Amino acid sequence: MPFSDHLYYQISEKEEEGSIPIILVHGAGGNHLHWGSLLRRMDGVTVYSLDLDGHGRSGSSGFQDVESYADSLATFIERMGLEKVFLAGHSMGGAIVQRFAVKYTEKIEGAILVSTGITLPVNPDLLDKLENPETAKEAYKLIVRWSFNKIVSSDILIQAEKQLLGTPTEVIYGDYLACSKFGMSDSLNEIQIPVLIICGDADKMTPPDYSKKLNEAINNSELEIVPE
Repeated sequence: MPFSDHLYYQISEKEEEGSIPIILVHGAGGNHLHWGSLLRRMDGVTVYSLDLDGHGRSGSSGFQDVESYADSLATFIERMGLEKVFLAGHSMGGAIVQRFAVKYTEKIEGAILVSTGITLPVNPDLLDKLENPETAKEAYKLIVRWSFNKIVSSDILIQAEKQLLGTPTEVIYGDYLACSKFGMSDSLNEIQIPVLIICGDADKMTPPDYSKKLNEAINNSELEIVPE
């Protein structure tokens, strides 16, 4: 089973008696800092914020398929001695959580899927630009532009691009390749845990229709669409 020898993580231990820890799983090209500080330090629960394989401060070179990331996550949970967890995943992280929920049912209590889908198709031109080191930076600008509402400040866009530049080009390409190959349409009915699905109504990368289809496919799920 593929896994890294070391996944970097931050932990915030504020659990109440009987609470179950939550693990935050970032998206393609990201790291644990993509989750806001308030989410990484929620009251009443222990929160693990991870850098996936090859991202941030974690070792190895990343993967090119979602299942390998899900297997690595399962290994992390086992090494931490956690019996059951809640998982929250953004974009590719949401794909990882879906795959995990089907393959490792006994380890997951519930899931939060943020800006993700049953499939995560990638623009072929974007994938080509990411594969070529000479055009990768051009691809990063496209990713950032498509990832935020037009009303956000330029400072946020600059910071997002800097974070992408901190991830090796081959890892980002592998992530988007993994997204392009991902699909769960045949197995989502196996997910019986409670699932909260969240998306923005102006999302370009993972439009609300993706979340609506998830909501229809997962029996015990709720959908929240955030305006603007």
